[in-house]
Amino acid sequence: MSAQGGEKSIQDYLQPGLKDLTVTARVLSANQNELRKIKKDYAQNYVFDKSTVWFKEPFKLRVDSVVEDTTVSITYNGPSLRIKAPGVSSKQDITTEPSRRETALDFGLLVPSLFNGFFNAKYQRMDRETGEPVFDISYVDRTETAHYRVWIDPVHKITTKREWYNRYGAEIATFFYENPKEVNGVWVPTQITVRNVENKVAGSTRYDSIKVNNGLLDSMFSTGR
Repeated sequence: MSAQGGEKSIQDYLQPGLKDLTVTARVLSANQNELRKIKKDYAQNYVFDKSTVWFKEPFKLRVDSVVEDTTVSITYNGPSLRIKAPGVSSKQDITTEPSRRETALDFGLLVPSLFNGFFNAKYQRMDRETGEPVFDISYVDRTETAHYRVWIDPVHKITTKREWYNRYGAEIATFFYENPKEVNGVWVPTQITVRNVENKVAGSTRYDSIKVNNGLLDSMFSTGR
């Protein structure tokens, strides 16, 4: 561990025991007008009342969402993205667009793969009010200049707050990760609230039916035909 009060390392706050995760995500609130102030298409993330999320290290993520009788499946496997919906099947290589990749960080989770050639983390300070370490997180690929500032719960090793900055350096949203729960030795936030730059609540989501390290198969995250 780093010396108390000295320079901190992001490695001190990772959860290497998290190998895979399954959650049911339920939208608690969604203000479409406030969501659109974040990004024009960001409000689309809240059109589904319920989604099932599967995550597996490293960099495998699948989200199946249902609205009425329609299921939309989005799968990330490294830099490969697959979108499937009725009448739609799209496979994309987003290697040169790292900010399009949804990762464990979006869910408030800190895992080793994030900082093994994908993100850089630079320690900033200890927050005087919360006592939490604050890091700036940027992409290793320097052509992508979007970045984040995160506050980390040093006990539960999750982010409690994440500020999102676009490629021009302007803040566009702040995420709050709350009500952590321990499941199979891993801490997971169970509620996420996002506020826009006007500090208005744009949306909130709750995680239920959390399962950790169930041995998810790689085939669940296939992006091939």
